[in-house]
Amino acid sequence: GGVEQRLSGHISGRFALSPDGKYLAYYRRDGSAAETSVLTSMLDGTNETVIAKRPFDRAFSSRAPAWSPDGKLMAVSAIDDTFTQSQEIFVIDLADQRLAPLTNQQWAAAQTLVWERSGQGIFAIGADRSETVQQVWHIAYPSGRVERLSN
Repeated sequence: GGVEQRLSGHISGRFALSPDGKYLAYYRRDGSAAETSVLTSMLDGTNETVIAKRPFDRAFSSRAPAWSPDGKLMAVSAIDDTFTQSQEIFVIDLADQRLAPLTNQQWAAAQTLVWERSGQGIFAIGADRSETVQQVWHIAYPSGRVERLSN
């Protein structure tokens, strides 16, 4: 119980809690700048930091960012091709805020991302460009090797 307290505002969608339980990661849409951002902040909303930005036509698309078990990386998906609206899975190195594609797989959807406890891969709920039904996938890190786990 207790009194509710507003921690942070202007969060677009869901958030993710860091492995140490001290930080939030979330997306924000900024209509005036026509961009989406990945941000982190302390639980109380302080120390808000923009980790990565993309224009609206290449917006972040996963339900929430996914922290690696050691808290040093974050996985996200985003629109990669504006014509086909295909998506790509990216990894952000939080030390230098570098956004890098994990694989060259083109996804029709890559929405839910979860890191393996070992940090050696990511599980994804998504559909590749040849399918309409979403499946469970494993993407090895850092090789980017993709394997479909369900059918």
